Amino acid sequence: MWALSYFQTCHAATYHQSLIDHNHLYGSSRFDTWEEFEKEFIREFMPEDERTQASLTLEGVSYFQGTASVDEYIDNFRALITIAGLNVEPVLYSTNPTAPIIKARLEDAKHVGQTVVLKFRCGLWPALEKKVAEAEARPQEWDIAAWYSLAKRFYKHEREDAIFHGAQRSVHPGPPKPTFPSHAQPQGRSLFPIQFPTPAAAPIPAPRAPAPAQAPLPQGIPMEVDASRQRFLACCTCYTCGKTGHFSAACPDC
Repeated sequence: MWALSYFQTCHAATYHQSLIDHNHLYGSSRFDTWEEFEKEFIREFMPEDERTQASLTLEGVSYFQGTASVDEYIDNFRALITIAGLNVEPVLYSTNPTAPIIKARLEDAKHVGQTVVLKFRCGLWPALEKKVAEAEARPQEWDIAAWYSLAKRFYKHEREDAIFHGAQRSVHPGPPKPTFPSHAQPQGRSLFPIQFPTPAAAPIPAPRAPAPAQAPLPQGIPMEVDASRQRFLACCTCYTCGKTGHFSAACPDC
């Protein structure tokens, strides 16, 4: 039976092997119709309390993606809809779509698929769901697997963009260019006025000590020419008064 190809792990794999053993032992399938298999499947894998609890969970928000990756979210979501009895993928993607039982259930499976898709999209991250909803090539509303693939593709793009921009932010910028203060006075008023430094006053030169007064010149010594003149006059006699020491032109008696 094609549906058993999905029974690959845990209790499902054990159940699958028991059906194979039945075929080998009795030479015939354990079920004559699909309805018999479906009822057995529900009794075996979906106890009434678990099925009800899964259905109630899908009506709330606890199953939303949250911090999980898309792959984790899809795995949990598929397990939840399977327990709730909403897993119609075996019918939608049957390897024998022309089988009478598949054709009879296909339309109902598509209606259930639309509900499943809406629940799935509702639980995605809002930003991711928006990109999925605005995709140019939107899958059909019931195509559950196609919506899973679309969400994975956009999630991968989101992660790649985050890594790229994170690498850009990790590059340290170069040293800032030096700025030079302007000496122009700012115009207008500001809440935070610029304080310009006050120019330092020019240093006052220290007073110089007064130059020492020059010593007075000593009394001059008579020159040799004056002494010779005095000796000459002492030998001369005035013609007016007859005295020595002067000529008649300078005689005091005249």
